[in-house]
Amino acid sequence: MTYPIYIISLSTEIERRKYVAEQLAQYELEPIYVDAIDMRTASTEQVLAAQDHLVNKQTRVLTAGEVGCALSHLSAYKTIIQQGIDYALILEDDVMLLENPENLFSAIPRLYQHHPFDVLIAGYVKILPEQLKYHYQRRPLKNLARSGSYQTGYPWKQQHCGTVAYIITQLGAQKMLAANSPLRYVADAWDSFHHLYGIDIQHLRPCIALENNQFESTVGNTFRPINDKLLSRSFHLLKGRLRYIAMNYFDIYAKF
Repeated sequence: MTYPIYIISLSTEIERRKYVAEQLAQYELEPIYVDAIDMRTASTEQVLAAQDHLVNKQTRVLTAGEVGCALSHLSAYKTIIQQGIDYALILEDDVMLLENPENLFSAIPRLYQHHPFDVLIAGYVKILPEQLKYHYQRRPLKNLARSGSYQTGYPWKQQHCGTVAYIITQLGAQKMLAANSPLRYVADAWDSFHHLYGIDIQHLRPCIALENNQFESTVGNTFRPINDKLLSRSFHLLKGRLRYIAMNYFDIYAKF
């Protein structure tokens, strides 16, 4: 089973679009491009006008890049809603696919049946491929559903982890659009979306994509991969193991 694959990309980013298209072509998949909104050259007045930061006094004013990114993802949600799509994979144009997305597509119905989700995080930023095992050990999940080699779950605590790759449902698109329209959050404010709006955000193991650090971020963030020293790494591994036990054997975890 194949679901629509939306690529968030600036219309001027020809090389990035070619890069994504070539990856998907390996699996005989075609992307649907969502023209991203470029706010990088916008004036301060235009950036402020694009966001209703007074709705939530705790929300900081977003940067031009953050505004453009968030508005671009909201545009994708509107398309999903208008077309009545049940599930869609949203990718950014600096995505590095680790496997054929169709492998995940075939597992989605069963995963959803066992434990419904609104958003399923399927990729991460600022992580190198060789660091994935450490990342999984450092940030374990409270196991929810399994289908084949895939498993879904909640993290100890929801955090900003990028929007490079995720599955969103029809209901999830509606909830996300309602939560961030008028604009007040960055696109990956998963903690706020969950806590304040009850959006069910789960994570996938293993993930199917990472951010390609060869591309410069259009949001303005610098790629800084995990760089823990030996002592720090040992501490994080121990903490991750304790969290895994607490979540999966004692049903104890932080507010995710």
